Amino acid sequence: MLQSLDIRNYVLVEQCHLELFDGMTVLTGETGAGKSILVDALGLILGARAEQNCIRRGCEKAEIAATFLIQNNPPALDWLRLHDLETEDVCIIRRVISREGRTRTLVNGRPVSIQELKTLTCWLVDIQGQHAHQQLLHKDHQRLLLDAAAKQQAQILKIKQLYSQWQTLTTELKELDRSDSNQLDQIEVLKYQIQELRQSAVSTEDLNLLEQKHKRLTHQQEILTAGHEALEYLGGSEGNNAIDATHDAQQLVHSLLEYEPKLQECLNCLQSASIQLEEAQQELRALLPDIEEDHSELAQLDSQL
Repeated sequence: MLQSLDIRNYVLVEQCHLELFDGMTVLTGETGAGKSILVDALGLILGARAEQNCIRRGCEKAEIAATFLIQNNPPALDWLRLHDLETEDVCIIRRVISREGRTRTLVNGRPVSIQELKTLTCWLVDIQGQHAHQQLLHKDHQRLLLDAAAKQQAQILKIKQLYSQWQTLTTELKELDRSDSNQLDQIEVLKYQIQELRQSAVSTEDLNLLEQKHKRLTHQQEILTAGHEALEYLGGSEGNNAIDATHDAQQLVHSLLEYEPKLQECLNCLQSASIQLEEAQQELRALLPDIEEDHSELAQLDSQL
């Protein structure tokens, strides 16, 4: 039984408290008095979709709360016990709709989903309208009427629990089947890769050469950039490179030999360094033109490795 309905900041209603008693209650009023607002608010309690435009202008949220007496409602009591929501013989449902689009649904102070709310409230309220008889054509409604007539709530709850367990086990079984299938596919891929390796018969030495070539091709751009920079340092701008600087040093040391013969060893080192620098320059000039970016060869090596 619906005991009370509280509405706050809903459509045109700032605040309303409606208290009901045993027996029949009739609400009357002129068109626009707010009768439909009360029914729509009760619809939200039953799980109807909440729209942002139902919030009263200038407010941030709307709130609907309903209190039901359920001491003589075994299906509702069983459902609340099953979901650990039982609170004596009272069921308090509260919905809060915010301007940001968030909606909170609480049963006895604990959050529930809309689907859970609809399952519970089908035992609490039955709204009849001019098209209500059409529900008799729906299988779900027919089953609810049959269950209510049978008055076997304990068996009904047991069947629901068993059905839920069956669904869970079915889902787990499907996951295991998919896992087995994925493992079999992975085994087939590994077998194919092993066969490819055996057919290729690549030796360790060949594999090392391939890896070295792959490393070189991967860093081609870095090699070209660094190589050209090294050439610039060795013999780039006139008078501002390693070779010219070494030649200048040789001339200075050579001019001092008549005063200090021991500088001959230093001169020999500079001459040797100058020769090695020029050889390094020649090597780089000969090597760099042969280095070209070849993405197709790199892709082929990627496939091989």
